[in-house]
Amino acid sequence: MFPYIIDVALTAWISSAIVNRYDYNGIAQYQNRRKKIMLLGLILFIWVLLFAFRGKTGSDTAGYYGGYKTIYNDSLSLDFLLNNYRDKLYQVVVWVLSNTFHGSWFWGSFVVGIIIYFPVLYVIEKKSLDVNFSCLIYLSTLLAFFCFNGLRQGLSISFTFVAYYCALREKKYIRYAIFMAIAYGFHAAALLIIPFHLISLKKLKSISTIILLLVAFVMSFFLINVWGDVIGFFKGDNLVSDYKDVFVNAHGSSIIRALFWAIPSIVAIFNYSRIKKHFSDIDHDIIMGIFGVVFMIYSMQSVSFSQMAPYFTITSVIMFPKIVFSFDSERRKNIKVLTIIVCLGYMLFLLWNGDLGINPYIPMWESGAY
Repeated sequence: MFPYIIDVALTAWISSAIVNRYDYNGIAQYQNRRKKIMLLGLILFIWVLLFAFRGKTGSDTAGYYGGYKTIYNDSLSLDFLLNNYRDKLYQVVVWVLSNTFHGSWFWGSFVVGIIIYFPVLYVIEKKSLDVNFSCLIYLSTLLAFFCFNGLRQGLSISFTFVAYYCALREKKYIRYAIFMAIAYGFHAAALLIIPFHLISLKKLKSISTIILLLVAFVMSFFLINVWGDVIGFFKGDNLVSDYKDVFVNAHGSSIIRALFWAIPSIVAIFNYSRIKKHFSDIDHDIIMGIFGVVFMIYSMQSVSFSQMAPYFTITSVIMFPKIVFSFDSERRKNIKVLTIIVCLGYMLFLLWNGDLGINPYIPMWESGAY
């Protein structure tokens, strides 16, 4: 657990140096752009190091490690990987990295870590109202460490994140299609996220949006059967249909996650009018947040749905600063600090209970994963 706490502490320290001051409206004012980029680059380096040194930390990592090593040790061809395994772009990347670095797990992970974290920091730099706050939310909600287990999902989530905020929300549809194609290449679940992205572009208070959200919530009571039928629509695509049994047969997860992610959505809805005055696009963030809550509720029936939820909950990195800003200037700092404390408590609780399978952190020199 200690390495995760150190990661948060270092990020808090460095990202606070990015902010020069807060103006009378509570908006972060930054140092010159060059210094801002340099400090974000340092944060990227720290995040990537923790990822690269993780060895076999995570219940799924041993499988990824074994596959990566086998590519080099057994001289597997790229054609073999593409013909026998799902998520084609991921196979291309690991084949190139394994052969380039002669099977070195550390250097392969180092490059993959850059691919995961760079898009996230890019969106934060471009779209966040408060870079310091966004970075801490990303870490303390464990979104940053999700990829320690779900490596392919982590890659996919990062590209759907940049696709949503830096393409779709800017109405750059060709760019959106490219980013989503990359995300799909890393994990087929990205294909299922597209309809939700499009729905989130609607107004929160529109009748159609309310109906859709109510239907999504009601579905949670009999979703396991419905989801099998949804996946069935993709029978022609093995990359998607292969996940049907995983989603249908897995056991449920803790209610704590659903309750935690419900809080920002509830606060945003009750404070909607004030937030809307400052941010006309807040509807989209809230709708994505609600979808995240719905999938967390689904995960109580099948834990695999918690692997889908981060595609939505990652929008909290951008939404949280907007929610805090909606309060009067005298209360913003206290609410920000309280939010971070609650998120850190959530992080420590999940790590302590082993919910994500990434604690303890077992570095490469202890696990023998070099």
